[in-house]
Amino acid sequence: MLAYYGLEEKYVLFKEWYEGYHFGNVDVYCPWDVINQCDKFCESRNAPMEPHWENSSSNFIVRDILENSSETTKSEIEALISGDTIQKMLIPELTYTDLDNKETRIRQTYLWSVLFATGYLTDAEEPKGKIHRLAIPNQEVLGIYKEHILSWFQTNVTQNAADWTRFCRAFIDGDSPTVQTVFNEFMSDSISIRDTCVHNH
Repeated sequence: MLAYYGLEEKYVLFKEWYEGYHFGNVDVYCPWDVINQCDKFCESRNAPMEPHWENSSSNFIVRDILENSSETTKSEIEALISGDTIQKMLIPELTYTDLDNKETRIRQTYLWSVLFATGYLTDAEEPKGKIHRLAIPNQEVLGIYKEHILSWFQTNVTQNAADWTRFCRAFIDGDSPTVQTVFNEFMSDSISIRDTCVHNH
């Protein structure tokens, strides 16, 4: 398609943004993205790369993970955004109604399976039965994760406005025990293991 429209020089960009999915032994691109971005480049060779697939859905599942997940899941999302992979057992026969299960452990397993089935995650290597090594497929999907994590943190700060007020008031009043207590609560909510790990060289 790129050759047909004389866009061969854009191949690296298309690969970075829209490739990353696997069906059997075949690597594929998101066709909706490729078609729409080709159209953009036909209008202007200097058009920016855009997240067309993102705008075709509500991204409810990503939002649900970030707003209601366990701390372990949030740390795993951070790892994925950093370019790492995670290993999970997936259940291919799931339906969306399974996400209504209220048990956190089971629900987290369901979430990874649905994220994979809907294209938010892809195989980083050949799966071993139901065990998959998962990664974020491309730049477009990476942008979705980053935007929703930012949104989740903004929501978290808004919801904790009373605690921020108490924290600032304690500083003004010289109430060091309250400063320490509230600060520890903030750190527990916001710092992940990835913020404090030491890399071995």
